[in-house]
Amino acid sequence: MLTYGIQLPGCFCEGRGRVSPEIRVEYLRERRRIDDLWNAKEQPLESATSKFALYPNLRDVLMGRGKYREWPGNQRFSKLVALYAPRYVEADSKDRIDKTVIALEVIHHVETEGIRFLERTDEGWNVTDDGAIKDKVSHSLRAQVKHLSKTASGRKMI
Repeated sequence: MLTYGIQLPGCFCEGRGRVSPEIRVEYLRERRRIDDLWNAKEQPLESATSKFALYPNLRDVLMGRGKYREWPGNQRFSKLVALYAPRYVEADSKDRIDKTVIALEVIHHVETEGIRFLERTDEGWNVTDDGAIKDKVSHSLRAQVKHLSKTASGRKMI
């Protein structure tokens, strides 16, 4: 329930163990309002510099090992990384600065779009720190390069 922004205390009907219709309707109404604000590029309840997010929107990149692969923000991020991967391959393998610059360009591109990198905690979603974001982007670029090299050599990943 917390994944969807619904707080557990008070959201269940007495004795039935189900979410009450009133709570569900109120949650959906509030979620739509915040999503509309976000899509209009206004800041919802938390600012862009806030370290806490009530819940992710569809543009955010969710941190985690594989379980968020189908999230729309993660899919969009993967497509963006695929655009930068050929430059990452061409970067001098001995010069890590070139690769770091490419990773920082990806981060800049994502941040100018207002997209956040979020990590799940017990309290909700936290905005990830810059070091972890750079690690995520660099890892994604390396994985994309590995994928490109496998498909170029004739072995396609399943």
